[in-house]
Amino acid sequence: MSNTPESAVQPATYILPDGFTVQDLAAPDYVRPLAEAAARRNGATEVDAVVVNASRADALRAALKANAVHGLRRTNADKRHAMEMVWESRAALFPADLKECHYATTLGELCGVTRPTATAFLNSGFCK
Repeated sequence: MSNTPESAVQPATYILPDGFTVQDLAAPDYVRPLAEAAARRNGATEVDAVVVNASRADALRAALKANAVHGLRRTNADKRHAMEMVWESRAALFPADLKECHYATTLGELCGVTRPTATAFLNSGFCK
């Protein structure tokens, strides 16, 4: 980035061919404008972008991983939202031959939650 103070360096934005970005999938609508305004206040005039030939499922996997390891403690609502996104996209995210008895393990791994948390979600009625 040029003309950007060291403290204002932002991570690269990954742009996918179908128009989704990892940040679009990971950040709620109210967070993105705040982040962009903060970058402008800190003097950012450019944002690094990396174009990736990937699917929406790949972007979702990346967003889920980023959300699980960004360093802030996730609320139960954050975890539930991640599991809901995965469940709604399970056809693209779960292996085609995955047996139902392995859903909780796969869901937990994708969302960065424990197997008991994933099992409780699967039994909550959302997945019926």
